[in-house]
Amino acid sequence: MGRPFLSIARCGGSKAALRGLLALAWLTLALPLAAETDPEVLMNQGIDAHEAGATDQAIGFFEQAREAGLNSDALHYNMGVAYYRAGRLAPAAQSFERLLASAQLAHLARYNLGLVALAENAPGRAREHFQQVLNEAGQDRLRTLAGRQLERMEGDKPSLAVAADWQGALSLAAGFEDNVELASDRALAQGDAFGELFGVGSGYLAGDADAGWLLSGLFIHRQFRRSPQIRQSQMRAGLARDQRAGGWLLRLGVEVDHARLGGDPQDSQFRLQGRAQRPLGAGRWQVQASATPNNASSRFGEYDGQQWVAGTAVSFPLRPGMAVGLGYRYEANRREDLQWEQDFFSISPRRHRLQTRFDLSLGQHLQLFNTLEYRLSQFRDREQREGETLSARREQQWRLQSRLERSLAQDTLLFISAQWERNQANFRDRDYRRLEALVGLEWRY
Repeated sequence: MGRPFLSIARCGGSKAALRGLLALAWLTLALPLAAETDPEVLMNQGIDAHEAGATDQAIGFFEQAREAGLNSDALHYNMGVAYYRAGRLAPAAQSFERLLASAQLAHLARYNLGLVALAENAPGRAREHFQQVLNEAGQDRLRTLAGRQLERMEGDKPSLAVAADWQGALSLAAGFEDNVELASDRALAQGDAFGELFGVGSGYLAGDADAGWLLSGLFIHRQFRRSPQIRQSQMRAGLARDQRAGGWLLRLGVEVDHARLGGDPQDSQFRLQGRAQRPLGAGRWQVQASATPNNASSRFGEYDGQQWVAGTAVSFPLRPGMAVGLGYRYEANRREDLQWEQDFFSISPRRHRLQTRFDLSLGQHLQLFNTLEYRLSQFRDREQREGETLSARREQQWRLQSRLERSLAQDTLLFISAQWERNQANFRDRDYRRLEALVGLEWRY
């Protein structure tokens, strides 16, 4: 007989999403299995790994059992629990949805789908699952658990339907950049140390991810030790409407950006943007677009204009603890450009950007994130230098970034980040290299 999981008391996830779940037990599942086979052995090895706290390893055994031909309700149940504990909510939901047609497990699966919805910050959908379990389940214990969840959700509901669940991060870091002014390969590059403060947060003013209003904000400030003229600051505030429709999660919203360079206002942007995403197998597919008028200060008037962006991205797991992502983005700019006496420089590029991500878990407390990006920029107008008309500028840029995170406590981590950038243009004085390294602490809530 396959041994079921008994509890999710050790499961991970955000504090807000999992509030109140630590006292709940996943109901015991006892289904007879066929005679001993290799897939059954693999499933039992997965159960042993889960009970030992090795969730990623457990998922690997379960997936091998499935690939070896095992297609039992017990396997789908155990996979759902393991995915949930690993924070892979989309495949967890898919595993439990497979059980909705099971005469024995339909109500248990629906209860678990309610827990997944809570972790996705979708209390409306969670409430529907729990209410159906309360109304239809034949097991007293399962009805009791569903009723407690509904009571807890009602007790947590603030006045005026304002959501209490917010999430974000604050980090403090120090680093070094070896080419702070993007000097060309022909010039002497200047390096400098810097300190960085970064904060980001978001939360629902009303409703939830199924249908709600999301408020978000961001702040970043980078102060260089010897180069105060290039210290950088950016602030952003956004308001968006989230709506779930037919398997898609839709978002339409606005953002306001304000940037400063060297202590002086640089530009302000008002961005209208839309996004749609949906599960794609065990991963996710996303499309997005935005339109941004840019209002530059008098010092940077050449950046006045408009920007249009469209893109798509997919991400999916390769195996437990390993995931990849691929993305494409198109960007069009129409700006005032820079005219100075007999010189003219276009800063209105059309850009194509390709990006790939590779994320790897190196253990329970160590995560590695890698990004490789290629960007092709083609500028709209020909340049003029000392009255001579030249060709339009064309640039290719490669960027490689790695970030290693080490968990120190439940909501605190140490990170080390490195970024290498190489720019090549049809004008040699636009070729440059840049290397940056950063170490810091991050607190999440």
